[in-house]
Amino acid sequence: MGTVVAFASTAGVAIAGDTSGTTEGTETADATVSSGRVQRVFDFGQAGAGAAGPPGGIQEFGRRLESEYRTQEREHDRLGIERLGRIAGRLAERTGVDAVVVTRDEAGVARLREIREDGSALAAETVALGSGGPVALGRLEGADPDRTLDETVVLVREAVDVASRRDGITDDSIDVWSLATDRGSVS
Repeated sequence: MGTVVAFASTAGVAIAGDTSGTTEGTETADATVSSGRVQRVFDFGQAGAGAAGPPGGIQEFGRRLESEYRTQEREHDRLGIERLGRIAGRLAERTGVDAVVVTRDEAGVARLREIREDGSALAAETVALGSGGPVALGRLEGADPDRTLDETVVLVREAVDVASRRDGITDDSIDVWSLATDRGSVS
């Protein structure tokens, strides 16, 4: 299943996920899914996402969320966190994944939503999903949210790294994406 974590600090939000792959239903750190890894962290520019679950569901979730995001962005100019959360919830339910999504709210603050497989979207400050989630959560719990974005990136990377050492399914190849709070971009 792998691991995805997200943390919201005063400077922004960072998402990290490992890239362990699956072959013939068996999870391995070096198996191939398409190019030797499962992408769990997705970059859409001014929004991002991470997903944990079956590899096919993760990839479908990422592709469909990006397509929906781009369509909504063209039609409405801006896609806020509430609408992104609803879209992601619908897609998570269809693809069987748990996820996180991040974008800025109307005031320019980077916001995080935890998306559950049942389609629910919850405001969150700290999220840890997947097989290494409980271990990673131990690293994130109690972390001071008053930190720079660079420090937030280091924190989420460390959380997945800790999970990779204790969870046989999570590997130590880690993707990280972040979005800074931009209070000057009020729309």
